[in-house]
Amino acid sequence: MIMSNEAYGISISKVDYPLRSTETPKYSRIFNFRGYKESDFYAAFVIQVKAICGEACIALIGSFYADEEHCAVLDGSLLTILMDNEIVRFDLSEALPTSTNG
Repeated sequence: MIMSNEAYGISISKVDYPLRSTETPKYSRIFNFRGYKESDFYAAFVIQVKAICGEACIALIGSFYADEEHCAVLDGSLLTILMDNEIVRFDLSEALPTSTNG
């Protein structure tokens, strides 16, 4: 799923391989609210966020049955994601690294 507004470009894709795989990008943050283990039956949404102030790659671990198509709403800096029966809200203004001069 791809979406954007005047401040953010968002790409959400579902992966069902281990997050420690050599194919995975470096994640800025990883969220595993249900405590899935590597031996469990799970998937992850990889959320790539681009903005003028920087980029972030977030992994959201959850149910294997979640569908990434039409799973999110972007309202200003708030990104709300439905992952199977979980609803997660990110404030993207806090998720992105800030640049420093000096």
